[in-house]
Amino acid sequence: MLDVDVWVDEQDDISDKTKANMKSCLHDFWSWLLARKVITADQFPSFPKTPFELGWRNITDIPTQQSIIEKVKDLSYHINPKIWLGIKWLSVYGIRMRPGEMLNLKEADINLNIGESGAFIIPHPKEKKPKIIYLIDEDYRLLKDMPRGLPELYFFRHPKGIKGCKAGQRFGNKYFYKWWKRACKELGIEGLDLYGGTKHTTVTAANARLTPEQIKMGTGHSTNKAFERYFQREARDAVQVYQTINDLQHTYNRNKG
Repeated sequence: MLDVDVWVDEQDDISDKTKANMKSCLHDFWSWLLARKVITADQFPSFPKTPFELGWRNITDIPTQQSIIEKVKDLSYHINPKIWLGIKWLSVYGIRMRPGEMLNLKEADINLNIGESGAFIIPHPKEKKPKIIYLIDEDYRLLKDMPRGLPELYFFRHPKGIKGCKAGQRFGNKYFYKWWKRACKELGIEGLDLYGGTKHTTVTAANARLTPEQIKMGTGHSTNKAFERYFQREARDAVQVYQTINDLQHTYNRNKG
């Protein structure tokens, strides 16, 4: 009989969080075996929990966040405007959309005919149910003016002429992070990762203007009904959260000028 605790704890080169994830995966596997009568209940191993604490993620303020995003634009817009756009979107919609989900968006997943100003459609998110992320007017207008590709193409893809990248290839998982760190280096900012500087900074700043209930609404509600066609109230509430975040950022940029 496998002693899960002993085997997992022998993995010295991984964190407690990863060990807890491993136990969860093993538990799901043994549950699958049990459900299919491959093993009996007596053969089901115990799965003691591995306590862990999530690491602290550095955050910043909206002025610093916007300075970094503006620097990303200065450095990369002539290469591919979607580098800047992706990081900008992480700072607005990151409270609802994970970086991996955004990178996997295809042209067909950005529908400008849903709600009042269009939406991202996340067909297979981590929650295992379709997810809709409604857009603010600014991004609707931006997308309306942007050349689009065939439905099955990744939205975040490389154009022709990028060394080491095939035209049409999806951005790599660390591509936004690479440009974020480059912008931080140009500005002399250290110790601020992409997720801390976008999502976590944004949520902290939004707390000053929005209630926890409003922010929770902005994170959205999953549903198994196709495309959430009847959730117009939720759409407006979610857009209000994203618009407030966007207004905070624009307030800084106007005051800066």
